[in-house]
Amino acid sequence: MESAAAGRGGARGGAGGEEEDRRKIFQWSNDMIGYDDPEYGGAGQAAAAELIGYSMAMAEDRRRCPRDDIVTKLVHAQVDGGELSADEFGFS
Repeated sequence: MESAAAGRGGARGGAGGEEEDRRKIFQWSNDMIGYDDPEYGGAGQAAAAELIGYSMAMAEDRRRCPRDDIVTKLVHAQVDGGELSADEFGFS
């Protein structure tokens, strides 16, 4: 599954991606919260998968291209001799 972050360069915030990413995250969160609301059509599981994929792509991006943000600090933090994996960051 290609995440929205990887597909647009959004995890890096390139080409206006940050505003578009905010809208997408907002939609995913609405879909997850409204999983039993007919207006959202039960898209909660798909939205959760998209958000996890987005988070994992962002973690990998920040590992390769550090920025001055909380994600970079989290994926580079040393805990018990190791760093958070993209999976650990995505599922946290």
